[in-house]
Amino acid sequence: MKTHVGHDRTLADGRVRVRQLSMNKSAAIGVRNEALKAIEALSSALDQAQDSDDEAERGWLHKQVGLVIGQIQIGILEPIVAEHPDLDDLR
Repeated sequence: MKTHVGHDRTLADGRVRVRQLSMNKSAAIGVRNEALKAIEALSSALDQAQDSDDEAERGWLHKQVGLVIGQIQIGILEPIVAEHPDLDDLR
């Protein structure tokens, strides 16, 4: 099912309406793979930060990386899987 790109928006009850895509499967696979690489790289950055002696700094970085990974998941990966359910590796 192909739909036009919509806009993310917060509904009155606080839920977020997820963007719908109109992306062919080949493009969706490429975007998904790059998004997963970005998550892997951010996770690696957290591993590097474990060497820091500053606990507050590690906590701050952990929060920031978590927020970015969440955006990748919600803003990129979930819309791709909604359009191409067979690309969901977690099923």
